[in-house]
Amino acid sequence: MALLRRHCPVAWVHRSERLRPTTIEAYVEQCSLVDAASGALLAPALSGDGREIARLAEERGGTLSGAAMRYHGPGPGPRLRDARLEGVPFYGSVRREPVGGHEVASLTYLMLWPVNYGYRCCCWWLGYHDADWEQLRVVVHEPSGEVLAVCFRAHASDQGQWRAGAECEFWDAGRRRPVMYVAPGGHGTYPCPGWHPRIFGLANDVLAQDIPWNASGRVEALPGWAWAFRGQFGPGCNNPVWRKEFATLGPTAHIRPVHRLLYPLSRPWIRHADVGALVEGALGTLGLGARAGGDGAGGAGAGGARAGGGGAGGVGGGGEGEGESTGLLGPARE
Repeated sequence: MALLRRHCPVAWVHRSERLRPTTIEAYVEQCSLVDAASGALLAPALSGDGREIARLAEERGGTLSGAAMRYHGPGPGPRLRDARLEGVPFYGSVRREPVGGHEVASLTYLMLWPVNYGYRCCCWWLGYHDADWEQLRVVVHEPSGEVLAVCFRAHASDQGQWRAGAECEFWDAGRRRPVMYVAPGGHGTYPCPGWHPRIFGLANDVLAQDIPWNASGRVEALPGWAWAFRGQFGPGCNNPVWRKEFATLGPTAHIRPVHRLLYPLSRPWIRHADVGALVEGALGTLGLGARAGGDGAGGAGAGGARAGGGGAGGVGGGGEGEGESTGLLGPARE
């Protein structure tokens, strides 16, 4: 986990945010477990260590694919304003992949918010759902410690953007810990502050340098029971959400403001990033061009990642290592 801790990001949270980020244990302890189809109660309460989930999975033949957690904890409260968020961890994974004859490390950082309470529109909250997992992806050249590229995930893979490391903001003078800005309510991550109109003006994101969320290098692996669970971590949530997050580098190139404003009608016109070219360009600035006989931009295709153990938080909750996912330059679409 040393590499993940060395490049642990810092998030600026807007002062109008009404929730605190949480841990997976604290979230699960405020959930019940139901049958996703019928709504029948399977477990009225859960413990953070996943004991009830493991027991029910064993009783049902090792799977709970038809189950869903239902969150009963507190919802949006007063604005955080000047709250302190230190100590809340990020969850991380490392995958090493070849680009241009060089091996780079792809670091994924996940953040958990109890709910995505979304955006107020008249008397309704748009986009409300439980278990709001957000992510940041950092691509690093390990020998030099240089950050080559950062992927900011704003809500969905086709609403985010890639930035070269040289274009990013950093917390430290050594430019090892990138900074992200978190939108209130929806918790999408962005590379810079400002106002970002979305979805015809109904779900705008406002970012500011208000409240620092500095985990101070506290990065943890997801527990093994969480990887084994095949149910939903909230009604309608992905199954399970972080397996997909760790498995794809996701989003698009620099999404244009007009596409964000006209989303989702603009989806056919959003261009996806050539991540390989971005990373190779960053390597070139370090004097590390493609090596003779190297893999080149296509060297880490859909099967480009090394076959490895479970990764940090991989199946079985192993330690830091390569994941079982698609390569750095593999498909970016969800």
